[in-house]
Amino acid sequence: MLIEPRQAFVHSFYEKRQSTISKDVALELLDEAVPPATRGKLLLGSVTAQTGCTAFETYSYENMNVGFIHSFCIKPGGVATVQVNLKRTECDSGSK
Repeated sequence: MLIEPRQAFVHSFYEKRQSTISKDVALELLDEAVPPATRGKLLLGSVTAQTGCTAFETYSYENMNVGFIHSFCIKPGGVATVQVNLKRTECDSGSK
């Protein structure tokens, strides 16, 4: 699942800048879409990598991984995308 700022379809192809939202708004949307109880216990806190004006921040939970892509190329910088990847534990156990 992706959480991103709203963008006009046609104009997004022609605009060079990327829309962002604040980290607080991104967390509110994440909590609404995937409540903390659904995510499970936090297993690994923030792991961050930055290249140029883009940074990636990831958190690992019992039931999913959550990644934030931050863009600092425009001012003010913010979250460009929140990516949620569910873990499929039934596949890991080999049971069908």
